[in-house]
Amino acid sequence: MKISYNWINQFLKTNIPHLKISEMLTSIGLEVEGIEKFSSVRGGLKDVVVGEVISCENHPNADRLKVTQVNLGDEIAQIVCGAPNVAKNQKVAVATVGSTLYDQKGNEFKIKKTVIRGEESNGMICAEDELGIGDSHEGIMVLDEKIKSGTPCSKVFNIEEDYIFNIGLTPNRADAMSHMGVARDLKALLSFNKISFEWACPEVTKFKFDKSNKSMPVDIQEPKLVDAYHGITITNVSIKKSPSWLQNRLKSINITPKNNIVDITNYILHELGQPLHAFDANRINEGIIVKKFKGHKKFQTLDGIERKLDENDLMICDHKKPLCIAGIIGGEQSAVGDKTKDIFLESACFNSISVRKSAKKFGLNTDASFRFERGVDPEIGIYAIKRAAILIQELAGGTIGQIYSFQKEKKKKEIILKFDYIDKLIGQKIEKNEIIKILSSLDMIVSKNDKDSLKVIIPRYRIDVYRPADLVEEILRIYGYNNIKIPEKFINNSYDYESKIIYNFNENVSQVLVNHGFNETINNSISSPKNNALTDKLKPVKIINPMGIELSQLRNSLIPSCLEVVKYNSNRQSKNIKIFEFGKIYESNKTNFKESKLLSIALTDNVYEENWNIKEQPDIFFYYKGVVEIILSSKIKKWEEKFIKNKTFQEGLEYIINDEKIFEFGYLNKSLLDSYSIKQNIVYGQLYLDIVSKYLIHEIYHENIPKFPIVKRDFSLLLNQNVVFKDIESLARSTEKNILKEVKLFDVYIGKKLPDDKKSYGVSFYFQDKNKTLTDHYVDKIMEKIRIKLSNEIGAEIR
Repeated sequence: MKISYNWINQFLKTNIPHLKISEMLTSIGLEVEGIEKFSSVRGGLKDVVVGEVISCENHPNADRLKVTQVNLGDEIAQIVCGAPNVAKNQKVAVATVGSTLYDQKGNEFKIKKTVIRGEESNGMICAEDELGIGDSHEGIMVLDEKIKSGTPCSKVFNIEEDYIFNIGLTPNRADAMSHMGVARDLKALLSFNKISFEWACPEVTKFKFDKSNKSMPVDIQEPKLVDAYHGITITNVSIKKSPSWLQNRLKSINITPKNNIVDITNYILHELGQPLHAFDANRINEGIIVKKFKGHKKFQTLDGIERKLDENDLMICDHKKPLCIAGIIGGEQSAVGDKTKDIFLESACFNSISVRKSAKKFGLNTDASFRFERGVDPEIGIYAIKRAAILIQELAGGTIGQIYSFQKEKKKKEIILKFDYIDKLIGQKIEKNEIIKILSSLDMIVSKNDKDSLKVIIPRYRIDVYRPADLVEEILRIYGYNNIKIPEKFINNSYDYESKIIYNFNENVSQVLVNHGFNETINNSISSPKNNALTDKLKPVKIINPMGIELSQLRNSLIPSCLEVVKYNSNRQSKNIKIFEFGKIYESNKTNFKESKLLSIALTDNVYEENWNIKEQPDIFFYYKGVVEIILSSKIKKWEEKFIKNKTFQEGLEYIINDEKIFEFGYLNKSLLDSYSIKQNIVYGQLYLDIVSKYLIHEIYHENIPKFPIVKRDFSLLLNQNVVFKDIESLARSTEKNILKEVKLFDVYIGKKLPDDKKSYGVSFYFQDKNKTLTDHYVDKIMEKIRIKLSNEIGAEIR
């Protein structure tokens, strides 16, 4: 919602700077999301000055051009001009070199030093439309001869500048959908903080009507849907352009001026929050009827679209035809046009539910429906129509007729507010007199003041205030949330050391994955029974009131979400899919529910995009393993690897610490891929973040670079096919724990020279002692022990 700083100052009469007003608005719940500067003439006529034409000669090379010498106050400039009315001794508006002008349509053009038909031109003598202050292009503007040369044109034309607040209004604050509503809230804040201002609400005491000009007959056949209806006829009006002050007010909030009558109705809407509608009175047959149509009827609205009405649409009609969809949009047949002489002006309060249903059905969101849907003050209608009638008489002339007025009498809401409830809800005692002062400043009447409570009468425009908690919120808005002290027992550092370690780990993981070309995904935690049955045996958590069977359970695995993303992208010809997700899974048991944090990482067939420089794609399993170990090795010292093959994985590995699984990955089973019609192989893994967090390195240890050399020994082993490298590494480490630093597999051979049930591994062993240089004899003895251990335990033979 756009709110003009100058406009609200008409209500408050204060000199508070616009930035301070912005802070105040945000502090009372009217959040200012941005501020725009507005000028009644775009660009503000910067670098456009008054000049005096001191000479005017015919152009030597063009019959229709003149070469002028213009006194700009501090210099004489030669300017070539094509206007037929340019003459010596005129005072004119000159756009100097370097200035930027905008025409009425917003088109921009910069003034440059140029040569026209052989004569130098240093600026431009301007017409109205070139300055953006009018439509005339018959000739240059000739100014008052008394104006001094060099005077900025921004001062001559009295350009208005304004600041426009973009307010993110919450749906409950229907009362603040106008400049008066916003100013009313600021008034309360200024009053409480004893900041001087002068409240100035527009007067309607000048309203006078002609008794001979009778009111338009009105028949309200749907009184349940109408809280108030006021109508007035104004005869002999003159339809024309609005004055500049009114046009500027509307332009500042992005409303395009049309004519004086329509502009006034828009002005009142944004000034007071009351939608008005003007009808051509001579197109109304016999009187106004507020009713619903039986059956279906076609109706052409002001936007030129023919719409089909039904029995649910509340309409403003005459005795022959529909005129307007109540509270939403008018019709073409009764629209105010250039030939209109008499108008009927409507100010009403329609039922919000009725307006919302019709607006939604027709796909309309007008300024009027936006307000009626949220709730309009039912008591402001009579004031708004009088205010509009006075403006119409001032700007369009005419004779004001008698007012037709229908107003439902409704008792105002009364709320009992107990002081101990206020203290309990806020957590801090606010003085009684301050509470009363705040409520009074918000136009709430304290009708009863007891020792323990107050009886508060709520103004009808505050439809969002209907319970004690709402009153406490109003008190806090004006008192200031920042003035509420938080007890020390509630102050804690939620971002503790442990949380920081976990946060940094997650950030590091994300960065490593992104650096390797992975993309992060965010998926819905709500899933279907079918998806939950695909993988884990975890009992799913069911949703009590689901939107449908497809969204009836919380997910018990991240795999289905991952496969849906892969399927979506592979169906769009993506081959090298690399994705990861930080997500949660859920399970239920007999007594409670469990929530677990996981990181899923998935990789499809192609690691890299096809490229002339990439002759062969790497093995995705070992590429994946390498990326994961980059992640883990920086924060976890050691883990054990275990081969797995189950319902989820064709084959894969588990990483285990102290018998707890921290990570598992492998090729997903074909049955899972077939469920999603995925033809690519997928290596998928998941990191159990809750478990991993227990084993993260919390401190960084610095070690000196070893002084003594590493000794390397190799074995070429003949092994049974069922032996894996992990068996060799485990046996070697169990033989020598102190100086065996690393075991590496550097070669694998399976071929014709070996028996069918055998394979050959080339394995390197690295030894290092921190305190001495290892001798060959000592290392050989250890290698012999390892050989014996490998031979006895897994039948390994040295080749």
